[in-house]
Amino acid sequence: LRNLHDHHGEFDVRPVLPFSPDTKLSLAVRTDFNKSFDSRTIWKFGFRQPIGAFYLRANGGTSYSLPKTNELFAQSATLVGNPNLQTETTRTFNGAVGFTKSFGDIAVNAEFGAFTTDIKNRIQSTSGLTPNTYFNNSRTTQIRGLTAELGVNIGTTLATNISFTKQQARLDGTTLQINETPEYMIQGTLAWNTPDDRFHVT
Repeated sequence: LRNLHDHHGEFDVRPVLPFSPDTKLSLAVRTDFNKSFDSRTIWKFGFRQPIGAFYLRANGGTSYSLPKTNELFAQSATLVGNPNLQTETTRTFNGAVGFTKSFGDIAVNAEFGAFTTDIKNRIQSTSGLTPNTYFNNSRTTQIRGLTAELGVNIGTTLATNISFTKQQARLDGTTLQINETPEYMIQGTLAWNTPDDRFHVT
């Protein structure tokens, strides 16, 4: 039941700059009016500027997450809900520089970026208690990270991609990585198909 609201008002604009028509801009703002919890206004923005085969991009915004029904009202021998939970809020920003170009049948895409996320009133559960319950962490969860991604496609039959994320996720004022967030992630994909597109292997 997260992110439910009674009704909302919003606007979304995507202006075109006459002196730079290739620049992509977007801005959206929404207010959710909620009777059970405080009304919330959230926003997001996006920017992308091509520079030859390179590009710059930036995105950011806010969001919120209402407590789940189970988190509010659970009742069992091992877990009870907390009807006093507050709304969890998030603010995030990310930016990157990228490169995309084709060399004959070979298409290359590469990107290096960074991101920052702050979560307030993060909803967590206790552990080791009888029964356990949910609570809002009064400390701000601060996530800071770097990303790198490389994709190479050869013709229409072979596509490869590898990405790496390094992130530091801590409560403000501490130096310990929180359990819910890994320090790094590596992901790779290799996809091949026959020229007639009949068989696919990933």
